[in-house]
Amino acid sequence: HEFDHGSIYHIHSIAWDPYRKALLCLTGDRGRECRILMSTDGCRTFDVIGAGSEDWRAVSIVSVPDGWLYGTDAEFQPNVIAHVEASSGRRIVLDFIDGPVYYSHAWGSGALFAVTAERCAVMPKPQAVLLSVSEGRVRPLARFEKDVNDSVLAWKLFLPGTLNFASGPGDEGHCYVSGVAVRDLDAQVLVLRRSERTDGRPIVRI
Repeated sequence: HEFDHGSIYHIHSIAWDPYRKALLCLTGDRGRECRILMSTDGCRTFDVIGAGSEDWRAVSIVSVPDGWLYGTDAEFQPNVIAHVEASSGRRIVLDFIDGPVYYSHAWGSGALFAVTAERCAVMPKPQAVLLSVSEGRVRPLARFEKDVNDSVLAWKLFLPGTLNFASGPGDEGHCYVSGVAVRDLDAQVLVLRRSERTDGRPIVRI
């Protein structure tokens, strides 16, 4: 697929939706460039799930049986965790969050989201936050401060503070999370165990 010149700034990601046997394409960054698209023919054509504002600006998305979960990557409006119903296209805001989301991970019947510590106008306190979303409820599991946030070079050279999920199929009972440019997570990995409660207690450092 080739987008029309000037219609988008870039593609954030492409993800597989196993429930609708479709590819999801997320684009940005400004106004009408922000889109969540779906293709069932190998990206030859796309249907629009949502578009036109930072409400639909996302870097990653998680497919669930009845639709999609995603965190916004907004720069000029408050960020949220949203659920879109596949049957109706209705977008439901589950909760407001502290900053933009880059990465997400399917987790049981819900998802995990990582808020990025970024220098954007809507994030006065740069923290990387690990969130759990289950049955429409958003819960923080852990918070990490940006390693150095008072220097321009700290952001340009060492990047925003991110929490990264291990890629690949992994194992259903565990999720592995590592940090970049955040305090208290240098050379460490967090392990979440799905068999335990998801209120912060299942997090183990290795």
